[in-house]
Amino acid sequence: MQFFHDVSLPGTGDIIRAFRDERRGLLAVASNFRLLTEPRARAAYGGHRLRHRLSLYRPPSVTPLGVIDSTICPMHYPINDVAFHPSRPLMAIGGGSYDGGYSFEGMLLLWDWQSGKATYVIDGLPEVKRVRFVEDGALEVFLTPWTEEDGDPAVADAFDAYYRITIPLETALAGNMKLDDIRARMGAESPRPGTGWPGVEFPEAAVLSQQVKAQETVKAAFGFAELCRRGPIWDIAALGQGRVGVVHNDCHLEIARRDGTVALITGKEGCGVQIYAAPVPMVHVGTFLWRNNVPDTITKATLCRIAGETLHPIVSYDGAYTFSVSQDGLVLGRGGRSFNRKSSRKKTVDVIINPATGAETRRNLGHFDVFNHYLRIDNAPYLFFVQGTPPDNYARKYLCSVAADGTVRRHWPILADDGDKPNSANHPMECSFAYLRDKAGEGIVAAGRHYTGRMECGGFFYRRDLPSGREAWRHATRASPTAIKCVPGSDVVLASFLDGGLWAVRSDTGKILYKEMFATGSHANVIFSFDVDTTHFYFGLLDGRYGMMPLADLGL
Repeated sequence: MQFFHDVSLPGTGDIIRAFRDERRGLLAVASNFRLLTEPRARAAYGGHRLRHRLSLYRPPSVTPLGVIDSTICPMHYPINDVAFHPSRPLMAIGGGSYDGGYSFEGMLLLWDWQSGKATYVIDGLPEVKRVRFVEDGALEVFLTPWTEEDGDPAVADAFDAYYRITIPLETALAGNMKLDDIRARMGAESPRPGTGWPGVEFPEAAVLSQQVKAQETVKAAFGFAELCRRGPIWDIAALGQGRVGVVHNDCHLEIARRDGTVALITGKEGCGVQIYAAPVPMVHVGTFLWRNNVPDTITKATLCRIAGETLHPIVSYDGAYTFSVSQDGLVLGRGGRSFNRKSSRKKTVDVIINPATGAETRRNLGHFDVFNHYLRIDNAPYLFFVQGTPPDNYARKYLCSVAADGTVRRHWPILADDGDKPNSANHPMECSFAYLRDKAGEGIVAAGRHYTGRMECGGFFYRRDLPSGREAWRHATRASPTAIKCVPGSDVVLASFLDGGLWAVRSDTGKILYKEMFATGSHANVIFSFDVDTTHFYFGLLDGRYGMMPLADLGL
């Protein structure tokens, strides 16, 4: 496994907190991982494996002594505080967040970094802001109110009100605390504002200032001149001649060569969100309004031709778009519709582009929104898309294709068509697709999520004959897919999923050839994007790393 232009601390996401144990020379780094959101219609959350992680180091070594994340125990919230036990290899971890509407939700756990054992002290707590070990070895915890309406408004606003509870360490390690007991303790006292707890410093409300402080702590601890980090790799493509192209939030395009050299192509605004290797190398650049250093509202989509290390704009459209490219070079751009303005749903914003001539054919191919209608199949003889029934509906979705002149052909329902039944398991969302032609003929491989209105993710992964829709094989999955591609010149299909899974199956029979959770060293990871040629697998990861490995390492 070879990495290109690697980050300073592999396995970390957006670094939000850093905690030092000066006596033992330890550093704990808390980070958050971003969701799969780019391009916008591609957004998928089902079964997402990793959101928050705590990594423990003894600088200057960047190899962690231990890592705790959702692969070890539930970690559903950002980490607010960490306390080191004075004598044991034990850490208390507190976290949580405001749900954006009414409640404060949190977590409290203990982690033995030598044994790897983690104990969830109690489930269902409000947000935990501060934790510390006190002199008798007990665990002291500072919590927010349960909701905006709890607490004592005369004393402190709910967003600056804290309760203190003390839990004997052995009780906490046993994990048998009762939530009713916590409620009773909190109900027996009034909260205090942050300034009302002498010797306790509560975190700043400004998220960016917290992150800046944490990153400066990390730089100082490891002696980094600069902290090399990046967001998730939204897309990756093998560009030939030993070059690999990726797109992420920090550039329009990054090109790495196998000799280790890197070219970073930036512009005045925006970042790359999709990249296409053939038949003409292109990149899709999105222009955003940014919030907290994260792309927020998209304002423009620009398709550019890659020429060496230069980008040449081909077309540009207002709003959010998703592009796919046929094997003869035609491009289908599907424009996002507003959820709130019914008139915008009927606008002719979908477009078929011939980059060679600049010709455009505009059509309204139907309702198109996030989670529901994303489809990107490149290098196929047809331009595919997803359309509801009727076309302006989000439900009863069909696989369709469109010709250069705008003529639409509806092929077959993505899942069994059972009408508009509420919470139907046959409503597909968060899908990925691939076109193939093998000894069994033309086919489509698809994976996605059965949306039933529940939070848990049940998914599908199948192959169907393209003309008839006859199903050749099917597997159940537990997470939404991130990408599906066929290995050129073979009968193998690769698929990656948000739970970290990487699958290889035979295209004709569906026989599973490889099925493992993807990991980079000691770190669990999630593949957000990949490409494949006849010899190598190229991967772009959740934590901003990208690289390649021989297909032989997957047993292929």
